[in-house]
Amino acid sequence: FFRPPLSATTPNTEARNIRVIANLFQGSEAPVAFVGTVGSLVANNTFVQPTRWLLRILQETVSSGGYTFLPCGQNEFVNNLVYFDRSQISTYVNIGANTDAASFRFANNLWYAFNQPNQSKPSLPSTETNGVYGLDPLFTDAAGGGFSVPTNSPAVGKGQRLPRVWADLLER
Repeated sequence: FFRPPLSATTPNTEARNIRVIANLFQGSEAPVAFVGTVGSLVANNTFVQPTRWLLRILQETVSSGGYTFLPCGQNEFVNNLVYFDRSQISTYVNIGANTDAASFRFANNLWYAFNQPNQSKPSLPSTETNGVYGLDPLFTDAAGGGFSVPTNSPAVGKGQRLPRVWADLLER
């Protein structure tokens, strides 16, 4: 466990400006949990078969004892590919109390429920820009662990250029 040093004069956070870029996440109850996080970015990642939530937005520490904590918010989830079994997902996004979930930015993600493509579009706390829903990403060899996408994938060319983000999972 860690957090920035506490301040009695400026608002605190559990984490700030975290970058999670170009990773492959296979399994887990929730591959990403924004917990008391502010100003962070999750981009260019591939998420394969999470088993409970696609992501979580939580606030564990609230203002008290002379310390002010900002609510979890102002985070971004951009250019990700989320491949999931809809029957395994209880709630698309688990949102806890005392968060600013509406301030999250969602953009250019591909969401695919491989067993129920018509159930691919998640309920998000804010409107997504340029999301892709229900289209098979056409992994090169999912059964063998090959999660790259061919040039004819509906994921290709759908992302947006981001400052200080230079690559995807395959370093392209």
